[in-house]
Amino acid sequence: MRAVLSRRSEGRPRIALVLPGLGSGGLERVVADLARALPGRGYAAGVFCTSKLGVHADALRRAGIPVWNCRDPSFRIPGLPIRLIARLRGFGPSIVHAQSGAWLPATVACAALDGADLVFTEHGRDLRQPRWRTLADRWCARRTRRVTAVSTEAALRLQALVALDAAPDVIHNGVAPESTPRRSRAEVRAALGLSDELLALSVGRLESIKNHALLIEALSLLDAAHPVRAAIVGKGMGSAAARSSNCCMVSKWSVCGNSIPCSRRSSTIPRFDSRRPNSSRSTAWKRKCFRSRSC
Repeated sequence: MRAVLSRRSEGRPRIALVLPGLGSGGLERVVADLARALPGRGYAAGVFCTSKLGVHADALRRAGIPVWNCRDPSFRIPGLPIRLIARLRGFGPSIVHAQSGAWLPATVACAALDGADLVFTEHGRDLRQPRWRTLADRWCARRTRRVTAVSTEAALRLQALVALDAAPDVIHNGVAPESTPRRSRAEVRAALGLSDELLALSVGRLESIKNHALLIEALSLLDAAHPVRAAIVGKGMGSAAARSSNCCMVSKWSVCGNSIPCSRRSSTIPRFDSRRPNSSRSTAWKRKCFRSRSC
């Protein structure tokens, strides 16, 4: 990165960090930490959110890091991030560092700027994305100075998806769980109230975009020989839509004669039986029982 920045020597080089928003996820935490660290390395940092601000915005501003909400107004030209372009032009970056979810608007904005180099970091994606999105990513890749990823798996998947000549460099995001005392499998399961039952666990923010419903729907289609315990572990429920979606998942599952926990904290994991209430009932009946996406 220093080699890319060396051409601009007047004052501190400016780095624009572009991402969808500063929510509570790992990507957002990495960007917030990076923004705080850059001034100590001799760079001026600015954060540009393409859709919303979030929990880190105020703390960054108190630390002297400018944060902009670049969400475009309702009446806009599709695909043209007018506010992002205007605010980047005013900031005057040497580098525009885009994160997952903001690659396309950052690429379009860089095309409208004079002399800013684009860097992109891949944090992972849903490989079932529509064809137009893949074509847009390939267009972005051809206009990006450097592509990186937070893991080897993410790098290889992106290389295959956008037909890169070489796999992106891997720069691990540094978000690691707190160290905990090592316990045996038996001790962990006993603490959760489990014996040798099959455990299905989904970990992630309790937001609809994480699609916890997919796990529950898959479990509803199982012909398990033994009861299955399942849990959704995470924090969030920040929006009314997400709360409604998660509550609906529970209620729909209960209609089928099963139950599943959906809470922030629980010392034990209740059990639900994934076996058909009636063996003659079809998969279509099970799907009818569970329709979280229609809530």
